[in-house]
Amino acid sequence: MQVTRSLAMPVSLVIAMLATGAAAMESLDSYRWQNRVLVMFAGSGDPQLQAQRDELLPVQDQLDERDLVVFAVIDGRRIEPVHGRAPADDQAALLQAAFDLPADAGFTALLVGKDGGVKWRANRPAWQGELFGLIDAMPMRRKER
Repeated sequence: MQVTRSLAMPVSLVIAMLATGAAAMESLDSYRWQNRVLVMFAGSGDPQLQAQRDELLPVQDQLDERDLVVFAVIDGRRIEPVHGRAPADDQAALLQAAFDLPADAGFTALLVGKDGGVKWRANRPAWQGELFGLIDAMPMRRKER
C-alpha cells in the first residue's frame, strides 16, 4: 500500500497542473479561429507595458484588420484590455501559470495565433513592423487577404 500512497500525491499534482493549464487555455478558447491575441504580462507601472501601449495606440485600425486582440495581465491578478475584449480578471493567474511565467518574470509579451499556438514570445515590447510582419507571414493571414 505504500506505493499507492506515494503515487497519489504526484498524480494529484499533475492533475491539478493540467487543470490549471486547461482552464487558462479555455479563457483563450473564445478567441480561437476568430482572433489573434497579443497578451502581455507585467507589473503595475512597468515602462515596457506603457511603451507597448504607446506603440499600438496609433494603429488601432491595423489591429482590427488583423483580428488582433491585445490585453495585459498585471501582477498576475488583473487583466487590462488594450484593444478589443479581454478575459475576466479571474483568468489572470491561470494565464500566468499556463504560459509558465513566474510572478517575478518581468515584462513578457506573447503573440497567440488564431489556432491557439504561441507564435512569438519576448521579454520586450513588439514593435509595429515586427508584429505586423509576423502576422502577415502566417498562412491563415495570407488566406484572409
